[in-house]
Amino acid sequence: MQQVQILKIVVASPGDVKAERETLEEVVAELNQGIVADRGLRLELARWETDTHPGFHAEGPQGLIDPMLKIEDCDILIGIFWKRFGTPTKGAQSGTEYEIRMAHEAWKKTGSPQILVYFNQQSYTPQTPKEAEQWAKVLTFRDNFPEEGLWWPYNGVREFQDAVRKHLTQYIRHQYPLLQTMPAPVVGFAPARPAHPARFTEEQIRDLLPYLPDREGLLYQLGLAIKEQRTRPSDPLVCIIHGDDAQCQDKLVQRLQEIELPSVLELNDRQGRVKVYYPQWPGEYQNTEDFHKRLTYALAKEVLPMASNQEIHDQFVAWPAPVMICFQVLASNWKDYKEKRIIEDYIAFWQHWPRRLTTPRRILVFLFIKYQRHEDTHLLSYFKRRRAETLSRTIKQTLGQYAGKDFENIVFRVLPMLKEIDQQDVEDWARAYGCLSSEVIKELFRRYERETGRTSMPMEVISKKLQALLAQHQHVPGGMA
Repeated sequence: MQQVQILKIVVASPGDVKAERETLEEVVAELNQGIVADRGLRLELARWETDTHPGFHAEGPQGLIDPMLKIEDCDILIGIFWKRFGTPTKGAQSGTEYEIRMAHEAWKKTGSPQILVYFNQQSYTPQTPKEAEQWAKVLTFRDNFPEEGLWWPYNGVREFQDAVRKHLTQYIRHQYPLLQTMPAPVVGFAPARPAHPARFTEEQIRDLLPYLPDREGLLYQLGLAIKEQRTRPSDPLVCIIHGDDAQCQDKLVQRLQEIELPSVLELNDRQGRVKVYYPQWPGEYQNTEDFHKRLTYALAKEVLPMASNQEIHDQFVAWPAPVMICFQVLASNWKDYKEKRIIEDYIAFWQHWPRRLTTPRRILVFLFIKYQRHEDTHLLSYFKRRRAETLSRTIKQTLGQYAGKDFENIVFRVLPMLKEIDQQDVEDWARAYGCLSSEVIKELFRRYERETGRTSMPMEVISKKLQALLAQHQHVPGGMA
């Protein structure tokens, strides 16, 4: 029988966020039935109202609670605040503050526990001087949050539930990957190699997707751009990535976040993982100023509602690891911009992005442009395809005008277009991971050429075929039988 590893979560909060504390039980139960169980883990939630008992202690109630919760030995501490700070205790203005600071001191010594602190942003008006005093303490604590940490805003119980579920999932995936990886070399973007299980499970195959297969040319150019940004860390890296909608651009983002950027930027566990935001691309706009306001609004919705660029930047700076910002625009929407210089306006926005030279943080901005792909041979689809091809050609010509250009205050790149995957790409990938034999791959491409007359496949097609092959074969030394 497989031994289960317990991950202990301690909750620290005043009494006005009871609903948030209770919803954590639901989140933990849900994760324990899915991603946590798949890794041989179990989350256990510890709260003072369920894991302590009445009694007396020379140091007061906190002295009674400490040996029961054992915060210094937990894996995760979740702190929650809204309008109350809590009751003073020995050595701190509240028990919640005391518990968070105890966890912070343990983290500074051992790197554990991970500390997730949330502040409810729901509107609130104190009705008494005592309530105002409590709220002021919360705001002071938030404003003096340790510089190594990043707190998270939320608006109401439902948003808290969604946020903490997402963050715990990210923590589990990052700290306990199904496919353990070896550190990749820092030179270039060489792939990390997963350890080989006796047989690939469905979730392991899903987790392999970011590795399928490598984007050699694009990653090489991106590596050079990041190398240049090392000498200009206060300047955002602004990249444009383009390709048709069958090239799995979302999986490229996942690969960058989980493999390439941590490797090339030499990130350590204390810094955590690369933070990714997905702001909505603005629709039609009137002029450059209007476009810039819409971009700021889209970013603020993801980071800090109604914030200015400076306030958004301050949130980025507070995150210990680099930040990725990923916009996406469909080529079919490009015609909405008519004669506007959309790329120039986009570049100008980032050229005027705030800078904090005393605390530089890497900001990596990606604009993904998706071309439409039409496979249907009907007459109506033929005309649609021709229009889409004409529009795609126009966009590529526009991007070509900016390729190789240098701009002040940013590191700018138009990266190579995402191309289809050929047999050489897949064999190189399989050789790196030792997961499929050359004969299996060769037969895969022979069959595809017989069926379609083509020698390369869209990433979307090849990834599904490789998933099917991985599911069929058991791993043996030297390849898959």
